[in-house]
Amino acid sequence: MVSTVTLYRSPVRLLVHTAEAAESYSSQAISRARKKMMAEIALAGDEICIDDISYSRNDASTLLDVVNEESWKAHSIIYQHKGLLNFLEKGDFNSDELRKADAYLYNEKFVQVASPYFAHSFNTVAGKLVRQADFEELLKLLDFTGYILPEHSHEAYQKLRGYLDELNYTLRNLSWEKFVGDESILHFIFSNDWLKFINKLPSAFTSVRDEVVEHFINLILRFQHKATWFYLHKVLVQLKGIETNDFNRSEVVRIDEVIYKNSKIEGGKGTVRSKGTDGYNWRSAWWIIWIVLMVVRAATCNDRSSKSSYNLLDNPYNSPIITTAGDYTEKKNETNFLSVLDSLSKKQNLIVTPQKLKTGGQPFDSFGDDPGAAVNDSVTITNNTGYDAVFLYFKDVPGHAMSGLLPKLYSTFIKDGDVEKVYVLPGNGRIYFAFGEGWGKLKKPLNINLNNPSGSASNGELSQTITLTHFFNNKHQLQQRYLQHPVYIDYADAARDNAAYRNLNEQGKVSEEAPSILLTHKNGIVDVAARGYLLVKEDLISTNESKNVGIRLNNGQ
Repeated sequence: MVSTVTLYRSPVRLLVHTAEAAESYSSQAISRARKKMMAEIALAGDEICIDDISYSRNDASTLLDVVNEESWKAHSIIYQHKGLLNFLEKGDFNSDELRKADAYLYNEKFVQVASPYFAHSFNTVAGKLVRQADFEELLKLLDFTGYILPEHSHEAYQKLRGYLDELNYTLRNLSWEKFVGDESILHFIFSNDWLKFINKLPSAFTSVRDEVVEHFINLILRFQHKATWFYLHKVLVQLKGIETNDFNRSEVVRIDEVIYKNSKIEGGKGTVRSKGTDGYNWRSAWWIIWIVLMVVRAATCNDRSSKSSYNLLDNPYNSPIITTAGDYTEKKNETNFLSVLDSLSKKQNLIVTPQKLKTGGQPFDSFGDDPGAAVNDSVTITNNTGYDAVFLYFKDVPGHAMSGLLPKLYSTFIKDGDVEKVYVLPGNGRIYFAFGEGWGKLKKPLNINLNNPSGSASNGELSQTITLTHFFNNKHQLQQRYLQHPVYIDYADAARDNAAYRNLNEQGKVSEEAPSILLTHKNGIVDVAARGYLLVKEDLISTNESKNVGIRLNNGQ
C-alpha cells in the first residue's frame, strides 16, 4: 500500500501563535486556538505561514482535532527539540542537533507518534544524500533508525531500496565497453564511507547486500583478461570488507588468491632485466605451469555440486538481462496514469493551495523516486519553455515496490529557466514531460486506480490506488504532447524502427558531447531537441492514439 503521510506540521506552534497556553494539554486552549486559526486563515486566503511553515485551513483543523493528552506530550517534545522539529517539518538533517532528542527513544508512545513522520522525512533525506553520493552523511542518518517502527520501515527505506535495486541492475548488465566509456561507474567501491554505509544498512537489506557482492564477483569474472589484474585485486580487497554470506566470502577469497598472484606477475613485466634470456625463459616456464594448474583446477571445480561456483578459466558470462516493457498490466496502468495527468492539464483553475517546489524537488512524493537514485547515464535537461516542467521516467526493472502495478517511476521538478541532471538507462523505459504553471496541493487529492494482476474478486484487491496530491493549476487548457508521445533514449547503434520515431538529435546525428536535452517553445508549441552521444527519439504513435501535433499553450495564443 502506498503511504499518504506528508511532512510533519506541529500543532503546538498553532497554540503558541494564537497566544494560548501550550505547556500542557488543554482541550479548552486547543478549541480557542482552532477558532482563532480558522478566522486568521480565512482572512489570509486559505493559507498562512508561521515560522516559514505553511498551514492550510485543512491543516489547522485536522492537526488540532486529532490530538489527545498522550500525543500532545510527544508533540511538545518534538517542538522543544529544534533538530528533530526541522527534520520532520523541513527535511533538514543535522545529526548533532537531532541526537539531542535521543533520550526519548525509550518512550514507546513517543516513538509511535513520531515514527510515520520520521519515516517520511528519513526517506526524503536519504534520497537526497544518495543522489549526492554523500555516504558519510548517510552513515550518520542510519544512526536514527530507532525512530522508525517496523510498520513504517517500507516508507522509510524506499529510496535506499531503489538505490540498491538500481545498483544491482547496473552491476548485472555492465559491459566492458560501457565501463571503459565511464570508469567512474565503479568509483564508489573504493570509498570506505560507502563500505561502512552498506554494512550499516538494517537487517532487511541483508539479502540485497549479498546480491551486490554476487554481482561484483560475476563482474570480476567478466572483466578478467580485460581489466588489469591489479585493478581486479583492489576491487576484491574492498569486497572483503562487505558483510555477506559465507559462500560469497569464500568465493571472494578464492578468486583473489589467483588474481593477486597474477597482479604480482603483471607488476613484474616492467622491471629491467639483463639482455640474457633467463627472465624470459623463467616467465614462460611459469606461465606454462600456471596454465596446467588452472586446467586441473577447472576440472575439479566443474565437479562441484553448487551451481553458483565460479571458474576463472571458463569465465562464464551471462548475457546482460534487459527487462522489457512486456508486462501488460504495468503498461496499461502507466497509460492510465498519464491520461489522468493529461486530463488535469486541460482543466482550468483547479482548486489548489500554491506551494513552491524547487528544481530537483519530488513532485509525486508518495510514489515517485529521485532520478539521481539511478546509477546510469546522466542527461542534462534545460527548460526554456516559459512553463515549469515535470520529468517522468518509467523504467522497466523487476522487484521494486510497485512491481506488477506500475513500472518504476523516477520524477523530478524543473522550473522554467533551470537546468537539471537526470539519470536514465539507454534502451530501457520511457520518458514523458508535463508542463504547466501554479504548482500546488490539490484541495481534493485524486485517487488513481491501478489494476492489480495478483488480486481477485474474492479478496477485493482487483485494484490498488495511488494518491495524487499535487499538480499544476493552469489558467489555460494545455494539450500535453509529451504526456502522449514517449521519448526514448538509446545508444547510437540501437535498432529502432525509424519509421515509427522522430529523431530529436541535432541534425539527426549523435556527437561526442555529454547528452543533453533542451525544452523550448515557439508559437505555443513545445519542442524537444537533443545533443550528445546518446540517441533521443520521440515515438510518433501516441499512447492514446491522439493525432495532435505539439503542445498548444495559452489556447494557441
